[in-house]
Amino acid sequence: MRAPVDAVTDLAVWLRQQLDTDEQVARAASTDRGGSTPGGEHWRWECSNCDTPLPITPVTLLAEFMECPTCASVGVALRSVETYPIDWDKRGLPHFVVSGAEELRPVDGLHLQTHDPARVLRTVDAHRAIVDQLEQALADDATDETAQWMLRTLAVVYADRPGFLPEWKVDL
Repeated sequence: MRAPVDAVTDLAVWLRQQLDTDEQVARAASTDRGGSTPGGEHWRWECSNCDTPLPITPVTLLAEFMECPTCASVGVALRSVETYPIDWDKRGLPHFVVSGAEELRPVDGLHLQTHDPARVLRTVDAHRAIVDQLEQALADDATDETAQWMLRTLAVVYADRPGFLPEWKVDL
């Protein structure tokens, strides 16, 4: 389906707004009282009892709850790998994203950890580069149906956000 040039331009503008929103949220999530991490924080789960990092592996992913291998606690905390300076400790402290949770399923923990701000910012940068290339392709040939489809395919990720138009939907 060939879209009019104005419709493609509207889609590209709207898509960039969604990417801007994702970037703003990821940057805000990478800020703690002690500072911020420009490239986005990397998050990991730790035992809230003894601070042991809790790797999520295919074996632990099958467990009912995340459990510390050191102290057997099921209390977990999602913290940044990066630390921020504080007055009383030169080593700094991580950003406590989720300061404490009990009986968290490993699959839920892995999902949160996998989509940390650093990954979101990399995704935003990659999608912006793709949008740039698609816009250039469409500027050269406004009838390029493949470029139009690719632009709509990137946008469908945001179909649940205000402003998404039904004509932008693609069947995947």
